[in-house]
Amino acid sequence: MQPTEAKRQSFKFDRYLVLTRVCREEEAAAADGGGPSGSGQGSKGKGKAKKKKGDAATYVYVRPEDEILHQLAEWSCAWPVEGKPATDGLLPCRLLLSLQAGQVPEVRSRLRALVASHANS
Repeated sequence: MQPTEAKRQSFKFDRYLVLTRVCREEEAAAADGGGPSGSGQGSKGKGKAKKKKGDAATYVYVRPEDEILHQLAEWSCAWPVEGKPATDGLLPCRLLLSLQAGQVPEVRSRLRALVASHANS
């Protein structure tokens, strides 16, 4: 049975909201007064945490694809997880991202490049 055009159109979204887990360097959180803000980039366990120019926070991503989503996000916000203590200098946080549907091809392209670069190393 073929889905109708109206049914297909009902699943076309303008934007996506992504809620994910990240960690924030504890020193950066203390310098800001404890609350995560801004957008940063990094990768957990596979390299150094990186910081974009002008960003107040440095994040360590639990999933490598979240860094790509964060870079392409229209907006984002992060907050610390209540009741979870910082370990190894990292404060557990939640990160909410808004991504335009038009960004999906770019996300796919970058994910393919990420997987290819790891496969070749």
